[in-house]
Amino acid sequence: MKKLILNFLILLPALGFAQEKWWFSNITPSVGLDNVLGGKTYISDINGDQWPDLVVISGTDYFNNELPLSVWINEDDGNGSRKFVDKTAFSDINANRDESRNGRRTTAIALADIDNDGDKDILAGIYFHRVESSVDNGDRTEVLLNDGNGKFTIKEDNGFEDMPRLNTQGISFLDFDKDGILDVFLANWSVDHTQNVFQHDALLRGNGDGSFTDYSFASGISNTEAEPLYGCNVGDWNNDGNIDIFTAPYCRTGGRLWSNQGNSTFVDVSENANYDAQLMAGDNGQALCMWAAYPCDYDNDEDLDLFFTMVHGGLGATEGRSTIVQNQGEANDFLLDWQIDLLPRDGPRPQHQADYEAAWTDFNNDGLMDLLVGQGSYPGNNGRVYLFMQKEDHTFEDITFELGLNVPSYVETSRVRTCDFDRDGDEDLILSTKSNNQIQVLRNDIGNYNNFIAFEISGPKGCNKDFVGGKVKLYHDGIVQTQEVYEGEGNAAGQNDLIVHFGLKQSTLVDSVVLILPNHSNEKWVLNQPEINKFHNLSDRSFVPISESYTTVYPNPVYEDYLQISTHEGNYTNVEFRVYDRMGRMVLLHQDEYKVKYALPLSGVEPGAYVVAVYFDGEYMESQKFLKF
Repeated sequence: MKKLILNFLILLPALGFAQEKWWFSNITPSVGLDNVLGGKTYISDINGDQWPDLVVISGTDYFNNELPLSVWINEDDGNGSRKFVDKTAFSDINANRDESRNGRRTTAIALADIDNDGDKDILAGIYFHRVESSVDNGDRTEVLLNDGNGKFTIKEDNGFEDMPRLNTQGISFLDFDKDGILDVFLANWSVDHTQNVFQHDALLRGNGDGSFTDYSFASGISNTEAEPLYGCNVGDWNNDGNIDIFTAPYCRTGGRLWSNQGNSTFVDVSENANYDAQLMAGDNGQALCMWAAYPCDYDNDEDLDLFFTMVHGGLGATEGRSTIVQNQGEANDFLLDWQIDLLPRDGPRPQHQADYEAAWTDFNNDGLMDLLVGQGSYPGNNGRVYLFMQKEDHTFEDITFELGLNVPSYVETSRVRTCDFDRDGDEDLILSTKSNNQIQVLRNDIGNYNNFIAFEISGPKGCNKDFVGGKVKLYHDGIVQTQEVYEGEGNAAGQNDLIVHFGLKQSTLVDSVVLILPNHSNEKWVLNQPEINKFHNLSDRSFVPISESYTTVYPNPVYEDYLQISTHEGNYTNVEFRVYDRMGRMVLLHQDEYKVKYALPLSGVEPGAYVVAVYFDGEYMESQKFLKF
């Protein structure tokens, strides 16, 4: 069947095929979520059956609702399709440590294996908005431990009981000290917002039993002036193997890029890196208010770019708005550069731009990350959802209207999620709309016209079980796709499926997948030529460790006239590549100036098995084997 689909796909350009409304189908009633209230939606495998489930915050009576959370388990509907079944009562997810009360307030959650026992626990936070005037009913940040079947118990002595009442808008898990236990960063709002008294961020070290120890001041995170944060993200900004922190401030400041120094301390490098939410003014000169900085290597150049979601943006030539921020790489000290015109927004759209949330996703499996953006409502705003499709030249096209996503059901789609909920090989969309406060499930009907490969990764010994902070590199057709694993992103700690999904376009062979482990040595493990169009459940038994080397060659086998070669950064002037056949005869000599990446021409080399020997400044460094077909 896949072959027939691929043959059809090859014909699509000749047929004048364009984006059509059939690419996505709204199947909300058939999956059991019709009329389900949902202001925020989180995706995670709660019961350990390898199917993505949902946790929903209703959005009704947002600041006072004491039964806000519901749990929806992804089950077989008996006819070979999937449906979500309400398991809220069984889950006990709204329990209060005060048993005399029925429920507790929760406005943000993040799911992760906090106690390293192999299932997804929950850290639940509260955003009080104006905490100085809110009634204190005793509710605090809570840890809920999972029994493995989706039933939760409040963790006593969780480490938050001695902290002040945290006014939290963002939660991101990370293993900043690489001890194999997840830590957590909390993006906090204010203590007295009317007087511009802001609450410090919080960084807590995980103890491995579900509790945490405050490490905010010891790490350097809380040794600076506090910001009014509306969200946070994490990622390895400078490719040093240490996970960094990106803060999202609400208007008053430009934000901070906390660079992980590898010794359990952080340094603010925002000025040197050009990490700044206030680089431009927004609509009619208003200050831009940042909600998130979503990381992704969207241009496949092996460094981490960002998407800043911001409100109060404008569309004028000199007005700022949400933007892709491109990482300029090691040669330019990983400087971040605003690409303000990279995302064209087709009309009709509001003049006042208020983007709440985004998700990077390769919805059409062409090997290029697309961008889904959810827009809420501010005065004078009638927001909508945007789907930006990335093109081969790394520019984007707004295809929202062509796909029929401009209907009233998706007005003010302030929350956007992606996951392959039916495991058919493409990423589906789950939207939360403020206009009717309901969840919408859109099945992807176009992605499986291309090939894919997906990985669920269990952190090996010495790493956190969820592989958070780990990197996955996929080598094929001279391309390197890179993804990192995150839990808790942006405003209110949005969360997508942990499955690492790659589109392959029409490629039928993957050279290799390389894992860079989130441990002290950042070990590299490789799996050669994994099967495509398959979900791989990977553990340490799936891989072969890679010894540290000076060069990497790909694709291998190589089918084109160029072999891509990546080298380590070094203080060299010249490089020489000598290619030998199986008889030891040199068939190619190529000399070049020293740099990090090369395309070695093989047009005159016959198919066969070869060795390329690498010389830096005339000194032999190492050899790598490759096949040419």
